[in-house]
Amino acid sequence: MSVSLPLAACRESADDFFSGRPSGMAMVHNRIIGGPPETMVELLRVPARFPDAAPAHIADWQESVIAWWWSADRHALLVESFGKLTAEESRVLQEWLRVEAPSRSAPKAAALGEIAVAARAAREEGGRP
Repeated sequence: MSVSLPLAACRESADDFFSGRPSGMAMVHNRIIGGPPETMVELLRVPARFPDAAPAHIADWQESVIAWWWSADRHALLVESFGKLTAEESRVLQEWLRVEAPSRSAPKAAALGEIAVAARAAREEGGRP
């Protein structure tokens, strides 16, 4: 039990993760550029890590996911990474994909819908509801 207590005290808040220069969110996004495939999974696990995230934090995360969805180099990796999430991570991911940002363009909103469909399909293909 003494091992888990220090870890719980060190849990990063959404405000900490999404603020600062560079922010934790920016660092996750940038690691995908030159990093191993696991970095995309790390991005997709952000929603489950930060249940206290404000709508502005979620919109920031959505912008990163949209960018990778539209990236010719990383689109397939994003789709493949959906299947590596746990059931709970997938559930929270779907919740975050449904959050609407008031100033989001129609093409970006449509992309979020496409991403949600692809994430559900990857989950079902993997035999996980």
